[in-house]
Amino acid sequence: MNFGGQTPTIVVLKEGTDTSQGKGQIISNINACLAIQDTLKPTLGPLGSDILIVGGNGKTTISNDGATILKLLDVVHPAAQILVDVSRSQDAEVGDGTTSVTILSGELLKESKAFIEEGISSHVITKGYRKAVALAIEKVKELSKRIDKESSTEEEYRDLLERCARTAMSSKLINNNSQFFVKMVVDAVLSLDQDDLNEKLIGIKKIPGGGMEDSRFIDGVAFKKTFSYAGFEQQPKKFSNPKILSLNVELELKAEKDNAEVRVEKVGDYQAIVDAEWQIILNKLKLIEDTGAQIVLSKLPIGDLATQYFADRNIFCAGRVASEDMDRVISAVGGSIQSTPTDIKPEHLGTCEFFEEVQIGSERYNIFKGCPQAKTCTLLLRGGAEQVIAEVERSLHDAIMIVKRAVQNNEVVAGGGAVEMEISKYLRDYSKKIAGKEQLIISAFAKALEVIPRQLCENAGFDGTDLLNKLRMAHAKGETWAGVNFRTESIGDNFEEFIWEPALVKINALASATEAAILVLSVDETIKNKESAAPNAGMAPPPGRGRGVPAINAPRLCHVRIGMKGVAGPGAVAAGNKKKSCHPFTYIYIYPQRFSLSRKTYLIHTRGYQAVMSAVPKSTARSGMFSNLVGLVTGRSKSSPIVPDPRGPSQSYLQNKTTINGSSNLTPRSVPKQFATPDHYKFLYSFASYVHHGSIRKPVVNSLMDLMDSTSHLSLLPRRRLYGNPYETLSVKNGDDAMIVSPNLLGVADGVSGWSGAHADSGLFARSFLENISRNFAELSHKNKEHLNRISNEQLKEFLDLSYNESLQVMERENFKGSSTVIIAMIIDKKLKVLNIGDSRLFILRDGEILATNKEQYISNMCPEQVGTTAEEKLPSSVAQISDYELETGDLLLLCSDGVTDNLYQDEILDFVNTQLNADKTNLGEVCHSLMVKVKSVAFDNYVVTPYVEKVNELNTDFITGGKLDDISVCLARVAENN
Repeated sequence: MNFGGQTPTIVVLKEGTDTSQGKGQIISNINACLAIQDTLKPTLGPLGSDILIVGGNGKTTISNDGATILKLLDVVHPAAQILVDVSRSQDAEVGDGTTSVTILSGELLKESKAFIEEGISSHVITKGYRKAVALAIEKVKELSKRIDKESSTEEEYRDLLERCARTAMSSKLINNNSQFFVKMVVDAVLSLDQDDLNEKLIGIKKIPGGGMEDSRFIDGVAFKKTFSYAGFEQQPKKFSNPKILSLNVELELKAEKDNAEVRVEKVGDYQAIVDAEWQIILNKLKLIEDTGAQIVLSKLPIGDLATQYFADRNIFCAGRVASEDMDRVISAVGGSIQSTPTDIKPEHLGTCEFFEEVQIGSERYNIFKGCPQAKTCTLLLRGGAEQVIAEVERSLHDAIMIVKRAVQNNEVVAGGGAVEMEISKYLRDYSKKIAGKEQLIISAFAKALEVIPRQLCENAGFDGTDLLNKLRMAHAKGETWAGVNFRTESIGDNFEEFIWEPALVKINALASATEAAILVLSVDETIKNKESAAPNAGMAPPPGRGRGVPAINAPRLCHVRIGMKGVAGPGAVAAGNKKKSCHPFTYIYIYPQRFSLSRKTYLIHTRGYQAVMSAVPKSTARSGMFSNLVGLVTGRSKSSPIVPDPRGPSQSYLQNKTTINGSSNLTPRSVPKQFATPDHYKFLYSFASYVHHGSIRKPVVNSLMDLMDSTSHLSLLPRRRLYGNPYETLSVKNGDDAMIVSPNLLGVADGVSGWSGAHADSGLFARSFLENISRNFAELSHKNKEHLNRISNEQLKEFLDLSYNESLQVMERENFKGSSTVIIAMIIDKKLKVLNIGDSRLFILRDGEILATNKEQYISNMCPEQVGTTAEEKLPSSVAQISDYELETGDLLLLCSDGVTDNLYQDEILDFVNTQLNADKTNLGEVCHSLMVKVKSVAFDNYVVTPYVEKVNELNTDFITGGKLDDISVCLARVAENN
């Protein structure tokens, strides 16, 4: 069949199916797993924190057990669910190390993230990780010490097991009572069949009230008194050497009724039927009495008739006994469960030395002691609150599993991060002997292992960096068991301190964490069917103070900058062989006008030229770069507006939302004398932005030269003469955000989009406020150019209020309302002055670390401090924070709106910027653009955990996930000498 030379489209997936793949998908999965890791990090170690979890039914749980926390979080992200499963697997297999395995898995993914971003194949990473974990497990086996039962006395062997149990309890709620519970745990494990060690035969019963040390160990079986009928009070409650009968028979009169109809003619016939029914149950009770049993237990109800019958004959009975308790009774006293009272033989009965029913707290318990078949025991736990008792139960379960594994495997290693540091040193040394990418990957695995001792230190409040360096030095000197010592708040030999853990726990944690990381890295495509993507299938982040509104299918514009010298570079427009010179700050506004199967046609509008261009969709939709643009200049138009196509853009185009990049890295231009600044330093700046809010779906960018041009159709503000260098100062209106960037002043303002209606424009107020600040600061600097260091904070407050009042006049003249947050960074001589109102952020970076940052200001939980046309119309000077810092050449300044910090954590921002700079991306424009793209990817991820949803979750009872959709404004500047 002829398709006209075109390949026919083959539809495989159902319409509405969403697919995402490639490097971005892997990184998205890693980010989801890192959110799980961050949740559990504070709970690690003996001084880790507990987490209070409130369920959907209002039930509260307090725990620091990793498996318990993850089970209750109801994680929905499919990749993050892998970490939940590996934590549960660790809990089921060895009982402890659930938090460690999750943190280690997350750290392995964090280390691999840098490799993925650099373009290294995930298969190369997984191959290196498999080799590293094999080496690590062999090293653990080599380091482990054997607990030899044969060469130790019973007391010595018991002491060794108690040390393992004490280490397991060190991070639990019962740490301060560990001496009491350690004996109980070891007694429980040693009471089991040593060939089987079935921990399910250890019954744990929770009794509210009393203190934790009122708990009891029962070498036998105990269960709560079951429901009883009248006559139970007359039954005896103590027996010595009783015979015990276990049944699965219902002993109630109503059970004899059948679904049948009987017709009788005489009253005597009816009485005969009733007597027959009574006789049936009485015969059953007689058969049970004839067995000689003094205690009768049944899984099914024992009615009032049977209860009174047994009481008259000094027989104790209990009906509705739980199946688990019945199985433990059989294991302890012997005998077997009978499903009929007929043909019961003596061997079917069990026995024990002593039985009694006792009052414990507000409950009564039946206790069997001295059982001949005793391979079981019961722990009766006491405590002041149900949540406390539940956490004690979880803590004892972990300790029991640790002691069980120690008995089974007889090999232990030192805890407190000692074994992780030794393996890390071993892998680092090994990696130096091999070449290629495998060396880097094994070295990254070694670095990931250090997260355990580092997090132990951080949770304890120690200096993690200092102790980690001491540990590295100690292990380099051959101190194999050097680890974190919480008693001395330093490092020590943890084996000599008896901080022991079964080697099996470490081996299983290493293997499970690595396999989980490999599984996440091996997935590079996610397919969501239409149902799973429906609104009710998952939770999206709610809007916050009017900023987090969902995306709408409105026309968007993409922007690229025309090079200052002609049209060379991305986005170039050629007219035959003749090159046209453009304004240094001209931007191309591109709108998709027509669509076809293979290409898109764009209308290009510049400040002076109009062109029609074509671009390959793949290059625009995926990379956002316009290197493939070609076209012809078709005419000249100074003020023709761009009219959106009513058909709207395609879905693939909408995925590439509006972005803009700018930089001060232009061809050097001589600075007019009146614009020269005497400051010691200057900013080399770059910026990037993304539009989400506003009716105009494009950033509006002007140089100050544009703002002085009466023909400029882009400026919404009145004409005025501005101070400052018009060739090096840019003003950006980015939806509700605004930025001002120049060699000596940087600013970001975030218009609060809670304003709505035809006369609301917070973005206009934000931009006007910044431009007035820039103008008034230039005037202030010019007046004090001989004595810049004498500019006081009071003078800064005065020019801030002046700028505010001028912006109010603009808003009144234009008949608009709005308010904004603002952060300004100004160079004054050799110092940096920072003015802050609200929640926009400034980070000062030096030598790869955050030197300083501002504190966010809030009026209420989710409402930032702001100024504008509010009812109060508070002056900025009354709320502004003013700080000053000493600058050094090479310092980096990062200013951003909350569209960045609501989606990325502070350490994520730092790590990302450092990674970009370390990747030889010295061009700040590339770093700025990459950061904006990363923030955007998180904002559109419905499963990731972000700082914004953490704030929301603190206020709401329902747990949500997802990024926050907002305008994104990023400015990155490097401090240089002003020569």
